[in-house]
Amino acid sequence: MRQHVITATSRKALGRNDTVLVIRLVSFSVSLAAATIVVLIVRGVNPTGILTALGAFSKALGFSLQDVSRNEFCGLASTFR
Repeated sequence: MRQHVITATSRKALGRNDTVLVIRLVSFSVSLAAATIVVLIVRGVNPTGILTALGAFSKALGFSLQDVSRNEFCGLASTFR
């Protein structure tokens, strides 16, 4: 995952500090999510509903940010012409 983040941030005009910040944020978020799911499983909660809700939320978030990211990319592309 770290290599994927480094590759993705190297395509953009991010400095080394920004890349380290993104790596740490992604790592912390994934660790927190995994720990939360493990704690819920240990406490006897069925994770299927939680994972289904998270999947639906991430899909809705992706669809809602689709136009924003498209406009951002077009704005960046037009500045480099």
